[in-house]
Amino acid sequence: MASTPARAASVPARCFHCGEANPPRSNWRADIDGKSERFCCAGCVAVAQTIRAAGLSSFYALREQAEPRARNEARTGSDVERANDDVARDVGNGLREMSLLLDGLHCGACVWLIETWLMRQRGIREASVNFATRRARVRFAAEDASPASILRDVERIGYRAYPYDPARRETLARRESRALLLRMALALLGMMQVMMFAVPAYISVDGVDAEYQALMNWASLVITLPVVLYCGAPFFTGAWRGLRACRPGMDVPIALAVAGAFVWSAWTTIVGRGDVYFDSVTMFIALVQLARFVELQVRAKAGDALESIAREMPPSAHVLEGYPQTASERIVTATELRVGDCIRVESGAPLPADGVVVEGRSSVEEAVLTGESWPRAKTKGDRVMAGSVNRESPLVVRVTAVDQL
Repeated sequence: MASTPARAASVPARCFHCGEANPPRSNWRADIDGKSERFCCAGCVAVAQTIRAAGLSSFYALREQAEPRARNEARTGSDVERANDDVARDVGNGLREMSLLLDGLHCGACVWLIETWLMRQRGIREASVNFATRRARVRFAAEDASPASILRDVERIGYRAYPYDPARRETLARRESRALLLRMALALLGMMQVMMFAVPAYISVDGVDAEYQALMNWASLVITLPVVLYCGAPFFTGAWRGLRACRPGMDVPIALAVAGAFVWSAWTTIVGRGDVYFDSVTMFIALVQLARFVELQVRAKAGDALESIAREMPPSAHVLEGYPQTASERIVTATELRVGDCIRVESGAPLPADGVVVEGRSSVEEAVLTGESWPRAKTKGDRVMAGSVNRESPLVVRVTAVDQL
């Protein structure tokens, strides 16, 4: 394959290799598998030549197959302005509602911060976040806010938000689990190594000679440094995020404790006098990361359970208009239900919303929600939950809560 700086009357808009826009006077061209292609620079020509020489020209064909999917994924985030109708729905009275998937949640303080921050933004009427599913529901005035502005509002305090997608939720959960596992493993390894240097000073009767103690202090400093900078990074970013939004959370005291103990220990190591607390720093970070990893696993299981319930929810509901004076029935989508609506739930059908039985007697299976395998008897005045299954006879239920996360 040869490359020549030949000029063409019309240059393709994109470089064959990198996909970037070609300069107006780009004249780099190369033959790839018998077809002349244009490039933006000599570097891309050289890389393409290397790929072809290695027998890897199929790379470009595979890339072409992956590009449509990448464009679709990008559309849900950066191009949300053009997808308003896809990610939000009208709920009446000039309001719209959208579900978001949040990335970067660590604790209940993150939930509180996002909800409080969003409620302070112009046009947002309601914001609620479910910690287990990473899902947020935002209701906003159509004339004052938009899905794109809400995503930017979330990003301003250090979190990432996407239009809700169960597949993306699973991807984010796996990525967060791997990252947290790596941080926890490194912190535990660093803790064990630093404790090995600290134990002689604890158990020695006469103490450790000054020169050996100084050597162990420096070794502890070298090991503790990556633990603080990498394993402890989420504490510092979380603390800064909360302080910047004037809503400090639990990461603030953790970051202060870690930073204070590490800086003091580093200073005493440098000057050669005073106590060091590297063992306490690494142990604290390791134990907190371990606790967060366990919490993440429990939260993932809870989120999967909630998602399975959501998949079982019926897509429609039978609304009794004017009940009990009239018996006219109208079929609506489950998302159109409002608090106070009376719905008829047939035998064998799942309940589309939480409510109170106002007519009928039946048994309702709540195993998917409570784990109780035996159906529970329900009669007038009893509460029923969305996702449970009516097993015997029809019920009339007055809706008390809808569209729960």
